[in-house]
This record gives sequence, C-alpha cells and structure tokens, in this order.
Amino acid sequence: MSRIFVNKIDIDASNIDYASIDRQYDFYLIENHGEKFKPNARIFDESLASKNVVAVQYTFGPSFILMLKKDRMNDATVAEIIKNARDDKNDITKKKLSVPFESYPHSLIQILFNGLAKSSKNENVSNLGGKLYYFSEKSKDGRQVFCVEVKISNGYTIGLSGKTFTKTTVSTGRPEYILQANNTLKLRSKSDGVVDFYTPYQYQDTRHQVTFLDVFSISKFESSKVGILSRLLEKFIKQYGIQLKIKEENDWEKLDVKSATIQKRDHLRRIKNTLDGKKINIVNAIVGDDNAMSFCQKLKDVIERIFIDEMYFLKGDRKLNFSVEVCEKAEEGAFNFRIIHSKSYYENQKEKDAYKLYPNVPVQHITIDDFPRRLRDSKDGKRKKGDPEESACIAALNDLIVKYDLIANREKSISITDWNSYHYENDWKFYFCYEKEIETEEKKTVKENHYYLMHIEPNGCFGVREICERDAEYAQYDEIFSMNNMKAERHNRSDEKYSGLVMDSEGNINIIQESPNFMLPSILEINDALKNEGISRKKDDLEKYFGACLDIYYRNSIEEKDEFYSVGQIGSGMNTTVERSAKIRKIIPYKNSKLFFRNVLDTMNVTFVRNGQLTIMPFPFKYIREWIELNVDK
Repeated sequence: MSRIFVNKIDIDASNIDYASIDRQYDFYLIENHGEKFKPNARIFDESLASKNVVAVQYTFGPSFILMLKKDRMNDATVAEIIKNARDDKNDITKKKLSVPFESYPHSLIQILFNGLAKSSKNENVSNLGGKLYYFSEKSKDGRQVFCVEVKISNGYTIGLSGKTFTKTTVSTGRPEYILQANNTLKLRSKSDGVVDFYTPYQYQDTRHQVTFLDVFSISKFESSKVGILSRLLEKFIKQYGIQLKIKEENDWEKLDVKSATIQKRDHLRRIKNTLDGKKINIVNAIVGDDNAMSFCQKLKDVIERIFIDEMYFLKGDRKLNFSVEVCEKAEEGAFNFRIIHSKSYYENQKEKDAYKLYPNVPVQHITIDDFPRRLRDSKDGKRKKGDPEESACIAALNDLIVKYDLIANREKSISITDWNSYHYENDWKFYFCYEKEIETEEKKTVKENHYYLMHIEPNGCFGVREICERDAEYAQYDEIFSMNNMKAERHNRSDEKYSGLVMDSEGNINIIQESPNFMLPSILEINDALKNEGISRKKDDLEKYFGACLDIYYRNSIEEKDEFYSVGQIGSGMNTTVERSAKIRKIIPYKNSKLFFRNVLDTMNVTFVRNGQLTIMPFPFKYIREWIELNVDK
C-alpha cells in the first residue's frame, strides 16, 4: 500500500518551538477600522522597506500581520508605518500578537513562509501584496512571468496556485511591479520612471498551468508545484530550524484501475459495437475551401484506421462494421461530424453562428482552425500540420455518441459504456445545478439556478429533464443548492461548493462537495531519489513516489460522518509527469441519509469523459451537461 500524503501540515508532528520564534521575532496585527484594505494595497509592499520588517501577511478584509526581527524600537517602527498610511478614510490600529496566534494559528506558519522571501536574495521568491510567490518561468517573449502562490489556510492546508503577471504600460488600478534580474518582482516606485511594469493579470481566454509534478529530472522537478513546495520546506528548516511534516493518512482504500492501454482497447471495442451497421457523415460546412475538403478526407482516414488497428482489435475483428462518408449535409439516422471554422472567424466575418442544432440528429461540430493535428517534417525541413490526432478524433466520437444517446437512441439507453457491467439492482438519480446568466430589467447580469435530473434504471435506460418549480421535489433541491450558492455562512468558500447530488432508490441523498485539499506525493523520497538513482516508470517506483496522486482512492471518515474520494492519473504505464493535482472531494449525507457513494465510484473508472484519463465526477453528469448544451445553452 502506498503512503498517502495530503496537502496539510501535521502541526503536532512538526514539533514547533514557539518560544524560540517568540525570542527572535515580534508580530503585529494591523487593522483598519475605516475602509477595508484591498489585497493590492501599497502598504503591504511598502512596509517591507523598513529594515526590521521581515514579512507581511495579508489575512482578510481590513487586516494584515507584520513580522519584525526582535528589537526594542519595533513599536515605533510599526507606528511610523501606520502614520504613513493613515488618511481621512482610514482608522488604523496595531496590536502585538503572542506566539502562537490564538485566533488564526495557521497565519503564523504563513508569515514564517513569507519571511523566506527577504532572506532569499538570489532565489525566485517574493513576498508581494502580503502573499508568497515563487517565480518558476517566463513566457518566450518576456511579456508574462509565471509563478506559484503558496498559501497556508485553515486547518494548515497548503495551497499551490498558479499565477500570472503580465507586462503593460497602462495603469489599471492593479499593483504595479518591476521585473528583476532573478525573475522576481518588486513594487514599482516613483523613482523607476516611465518603464514597462507587470500586474497580476492573465490574457483573456488563456491560462498558464504550472505542472503539478515532474520527476524527469531534478530541474523539471524544482520548477513544478511540488518541487517548489519541496524547496521552500528545505529553506524553512534552514531559516527557522523547524521541519514541517506533511500530513499522512493511512485509512484510504484504493480501487482497481486498469491500465490506460487496456481501458482504451475496451472502450474502442465498445464504440465499434455502438457504430455497428451505422454511418458516420463528415459534413463539410466550409464551402469552396480545398483545405477544408482535404481535412475532411484526412479525418475520414484517421477514424477508419483507429478501428482496424491491430493494437486494439483481434485479427478477425480488424475490419470496419460501419461506413464513413464525406458529404454535404447531416442526416437523421447517422452520426454526423460538421466541419466549421472557430467562433471568432464568424464573428469577424459578421456571419451567422455556424453552430446549428438539428432536431433528433446527433451532430458534433469540429472547428478546423484549432482541431489538434499531428506535425510532420516537410521536404524543406520545416514542420507542418498533417493528419488529425487520433486522441482528438476519439474525444470527438465520445461526444457524438453521448449526443446520440440523448437525442436519437431509440432504446433510450446508455451506449457509450456497458451499464449492466456495474450490476446495479436499483435505480440511481443524479442531480446537477446549472447557473444560467440572465439580464434583469435594470440591465444587470445575475445568475439564476436551474436544476436537472438524470434517472438511470438498472438496465441502462435513462431520462434527463429539468426540475420545474411546480415539481414537488423542486423545493428540496433549491434548499440544498442555495447553501451551495453562499446563502449559508458555512459554504462561503468557492472551493467548498456543491458539484452535484446522487440519490439511491431508497431516497438517500449524498452531496458531492469541493474541498481545498489534494493528494501529495512522497516529497522527501522523490528528493533523495532524484539526487541519486532517479525514478523509473516501473510499477513499484510509481506507487512508492507518486502514491495517491494516481488512480481512485476512497476514505470513510467515522469521526466526521462523511466520505472522501480522490481521482488521479491512471498509474499503470504512466509517464513521470502529473499535470494537475488529484483533488479530494467530500461526500456529505443530506440530513439523515445513509452514505452510499462508494457504490457509484466505478462510474468514474472510465476514460471517455476526459479522453484517456479517469473522470473526476460520476459520468452521468457528462450526459446532464450535454443535455443542457443541447436544450438550454443554444
């Protein structure tokens, strides 16, 4: 069994010498009883200019904490900082804190982390806006720098969030920073003059993702989120003589998960059975374009090759049992791909939206401009786009089959997987809340809750519908999801929102709730291995070092009367890179309901929702989202 670590500091096992910290540092709580401080208030960064100030930590609302080296003049130093920030709108006070902080002890650990920045002159660490950032890289054109924010929150939970700072010359009200030689940022001052500066901003419709874990080499590891945390933990020991322990939990149960190759083989055979005797139409909606016609033909060839590949199909089964045709229009009774340009193309051309819906006809739109294509070498040595990628074609087929099940499958049953293989003897109901944006009479955009239900019988027959206000069950689900929408104080965190509900045949309801927690690998063992023999792709190595970041894990908490689960990357045969963390989700029984969620975990042991990877929610929610897209969004 792998060792299971979660993103929490085990404060009891860390043996922190609070008396030693108190002898070396003073801490002051600064509160504004006038207007609230904003996270971008200059006072946070300007305070660090004082010689004795080691770190600043923005807590919340109208307060922040200062950490200073022990000195009898610290009272006067803090008073001067407050004096410089006070104006007619502010009423700022100070209060010396005792170690450990009683009201928010996690803030002590956070500000100690923040204090690593000032002592790390040649490292990529910055204490900006009362937060701690570790700068990992910058874009090739230098217009953006990327970093990870390390945040310690309630329960000593460790947050590792990717952040982006973008170069600009226009003031936007955001804090303005100057890029330094070691890729860190400092607050822009008047003496810097008119120069390019960086603000915490991400280009619209783009997102830079810092890799969660990469053990290909020591340099790759150190620039990943886990590697950054590892380096900061090492610096924490050197700075304070404290070795923070990562929380270890040994009461997790692991589900059997087949290798990605076997899952792909079984899934392709299932798709082939679904397509048996039917036709796939590739509809070219880009009239008069030779490139579009060529793409359609290549798409046809790739789809045909997938279903005769000897890697996935037996010798007697390596033949097509369905037809693929390039044609001019979508047809009822067929599976239809419709080739169009991206949405931005039609907006620029001032043409009508090309994303048409066809009643009772399954149509999956494919945008030729951004559909993944293989790169190949041309005669002049340059790389050019070739055939559509196989994985992208399979993903498009998955979406098309879900649409087929929803609008054209005469049996009204799930065909993308074998529901009977779960051996359920009773019905299941899955509930989803969709926040639809509407415009009020005052021309304001507000979000309105709509509730949807997917009811599945033991044989896989199903129905999806919206729950209307006149329905008897509406009030109950409105009550549950209203808590989700921050109308109750206990759910005022965005990372604790409800993702959906599941009901069994007895009426028990289990709520799926987000959490700020995720699985961590064996950090210390990875460090040692990379400095010595390295890490292979053998099963034993993967389980030893990656632990619960892989596959599906489940835990029943007797004390909290809740359940937890985590879905990671498929472990068998994986690379030594994990792009995203395996988040831990919490299962809450509604009122006096029984906990049963363990019985539906297998509905996440499928690879057709996230194309090649396990899905993080029971796959019926995929059907509900597609139904909403077909019946509501359009």
